[in-house]
Amino acid sequence: MVQLIAILGAILFVFVIISTDKESNSNSISDFPSKEKVEYFSSEDYEKKRVINFDIYKIKGDLLNIDRRSFREGLKKALEESLKFKVSYNPNVRMVVSINEDINKLKRFKSNQRHRRYYLIKKSVTITVEYALFKNSNTTYFIDKFKYKADIKAGSYTSFDDAIYKINKRLYWIVSKKVANSLIDNYKTILYRINKTR
Repeated sequence: MVQLIAILGAILFVFVIISTDKESNSNSISDFPSKEKVEYFSSEDYEKKRVINFDIYKIKGDLLNIDRRSFREGLKKALEESLKFKVSYNPNVRMVVSINEDINKLKRFKSNQRHRRYYLIKKSVTITVEYALFKNSNTTYFIDKFKYKADIKAGSYTSFDDAIYKINKRLYWIVSKKVANSLIDNYKTILYRINKTR
């Protein structure tokens, strides 16, 4: 009789332990949702989870401040529209860019337009761009290099310097768009490499 009571007591104890364990597990949430849980996210939230944030660490080259600013602003805007990359502070993914501009031809013209002196500049250039996304000296996610040739002109009623300012602002905006397109084209490769090194 004593043995029977002891066995029943042990069974009851095990049942209580199992019930308590089930209750504690039902309150836990995984940091990595299952496929069923992912379906409840909106497509916008799902896309945001794949945005690659990176910081522009350095822009190398013999450039004016307006050149750097135009490049930075153009890249930021183009990537925001892609929903795949975002320029923001991220110590784990940084970008370094090297830009070298070779002027093939530079012509200046003065004329009168609307009874005012007009300053026109025509510029032919070859720009070599090399950039990399990296974490540190041992981990590089992506490197690319390209050349861009352009014939571009701008005019000003103020001075030749103002015309050059307009040319460079537009030129480096275009270059930033080309870097953005290169990143977007290689998005899956870059995302894979970043996830692989985590």
